[in-house]
Amino acid sequence: MPFSILAKNYTTNVKEASNIPDWLKQTEQNSWQIELLISGGFIFALLQVPPYLKSVLYEIGYHSDLKSSLVIVFIGGNVLSRVLLIGFIVNLLLRSLWLAYLGIHYAFPSGVKYSKLNYHQKFEERFAQDYDSLNRILRLEKFCSLSYSLTIFLSIVFVGTLFSIAVFFWLVEKSEILKEILDGPVVGYSLILILVLSGFGLFDRLFFTIFRKKEKGTSRFYGFSKILSYLNGTWIFRYEWLTLISNVSRWKIHLITFVYVVLAFVLTLNDLGLGDPLSKGLEFNGFDNREFTNLPATGLSWQNEEYDENINAGDLIVRAAIPSEVISSNQLPIFIPQNQAQEETLKILFEKNKTEYRKGILKKTEEYDENTPKVQSILNEVFFVEFNEQKVDSIRWFQRRHSITEQKGLFTILDIHDLPKGHNDLKLKFIDHKNLLKLDTTTFCWIPFYKE
Repeated sequence: MPFSILAKNYTTNVKEASNIPDWLKQTEQNSWQIELLISGGFIFALLQVPPYLKSVLYEIGYHSDLKSSLVIVFIGGNVLSRVLLIGFIVNLLLRSLWLAYLGIHYAFPSGVKYSKLNYHQKFEERFAQDYDSLNRILRLEKFCSLSYSLTIFLSIVFVGTLFSIAVFFWLVEKSEILKEILDGPVVGYSLILILVLSGFGLFDRLFFTIFRKKEKGTSRFYGFSKILSYLNGTWIFRYEWLTLISNVSRWKIHLITFVYVVLAFVLTLNDLGLGDPLSKGLEFNGFDNREFTNLPATGLSWQNEEYDENINAGDLIVRAAIPSEVISSNQLPIFIPQNQAQEETLKILFEKNKTEYRKGILKKTEEYDENTPKVQSILNEVFFVEFNEQKVDSIRWFQRRHSITEQKGLFTILDIHDLPKGHNDLKLKFIDHKNLLKLDTTTFCWIPFYKE
């Protein structure tokens, strides 16, 4: 446990001031009950957060651009949930160990009976010098209290930091010039690092070490430090934080927080599946030593979400879907969800071909009739369908909501009576256009099926 580092900075005897009310002393002594209740409840709740955030983030990504401010909120929320989860688990484990110590001490308050151990005298002297049941309980009690407090402190700093960063990028997104310069991951990471480090007193440490003898500089920095404390939320526990770092070496506190944050960030990458090479490298199972479960070969990855029969309400179709793995008729329905990534290409082609796509512009039925073949032509230019490497021409597309997922998308029913019985391959391809330049055709979906 990293909190064992804090032990050397505390004496084992608790000196209470005479002016502390009795009710406060009693609350402090019984706070472990509330800690156990809160830690247990939060651990259960926090385990549900990452899957929920991931599903919401993916769903929003289909409907709109994932702005920096939005991504920061979701990723930061996931990191925060993991920081809290780690902290409450540490607290629960320490409290469990503390209760075990307490139980033995309650059952045998006199401690070790060396006369019955029948050990050598030197062992008794050395063991009695190193171990004392009451001191062990008091010391572990401090670890438990500090683990809980530090977890809450970390969460407050993260909430304040994330809120400040999200507001900053929201303001940047309102200006095209600032967006071009500042809307990027490097700026985001830098701001997060600055606010987190300021939250745990690094800048205070550096400044007062260098300028502590200059009264004018100190007074100016105090104002700057106060502004930072409002941005990262540390004003809420400023006094308690100063109490902590004045009794414990700061590098030990920074080490603990660093371990918490890094571990939470690694877990977040794995939770949200961010960055294929990195996230796949982080997915691990200590009890699974198989090496041939993800072979690098074309036509082996069979996905459940590509078949309606395997989809449940609340799921998302990532690429496309057909009704079943086994098709018993000569008609094959195909659904392709329309996501934000397709918007730029469609907009370029619609404007290039002078085809209307904005609802409400066309007023007459004749105008809709004239616009229809243009729309179908563009959709056929963008979305390609192939069966067994043979392209299907002149597909008639429809817009509809999927009956299970409620996603908006393109739908068609194709005649497959010419396809052979047995295994068949359906490939869906998309041509991305940018600045009217065609890019390479990409196969965004491969769906195998068996025709009866």
